[in-house]
Amino acid sequence: MEAHTKEMEDLKQSLCSKPILAHPDFSDDPNPFIVYVDSSKTRIGATIMQKQTFTHAGETREEEVIITYASKAVSVSEQHYGAYQK
Repeated sequence: MEAHTKEMEDLKQSLCSKPILAHPDFSDDPNPFIVYVDSSKTRIGATIMQKQTFTHAGETREEEVIITYASKAVSVSEQHYGAYQK
């Protein structure tokens, strides 16, 4: 059981640190933010992402990076909401 707990803590730490999470680009000409959302009967989750340009060893590439995650458990009354209301 302790091994599983440690592995879960390691996974959570990895998901909340670089290179997984990136700083938002608020420069003069930033790319727009992208919001992905999902819900089930008992949970709501979202990820905010942004396309950012990286240059490494003379090669430039653009990729979507994760800015932040959000999630919550829904209340009993919220469980009756439709997908769009959640």
